[in-house]
Amino acid sequence: MATSTGATPAYLLAPEVSALLWYMPDQRHHMLFATMWNTGIRIGEARTLTPESFDLDGLRPFVRVLSEKVRARRGPHRKMRSAWSR
Repeated sequence: MATSTGATPAYLLAPEVSALLWYMPDQRHHMLFATMWNTGIRIGEARTLTPESFDLDGLRPFVRVLSEKVRARRGPHRKMRSAWSR
C-alpha cells in the first residue's frame, strides 16, 4: 500500500482500487467508485452527475462535471444580506 510519512496512506494504488471494487457487492456503489477513480472527481462532484453528463458516443468519450460551488445565485449572499439589514 502507498504510504505517506505518517501512519495513514496518502492514496490507493491501482491494484488496491481494483481489489476494493472487486469486493463491492452493490452495483451502484461499484459504478460510483469506479467513476470517481477513473475521472478523479470528488464525491460532491459525483453527486451532480446525471445520465446527460456522460458523452460516450464520440471519438473521445468524456464526463461533464459541474462543481458544487458553481451555482447561480439570485441576489446577495446570505452573509451580505444580514450585513445590509443592520
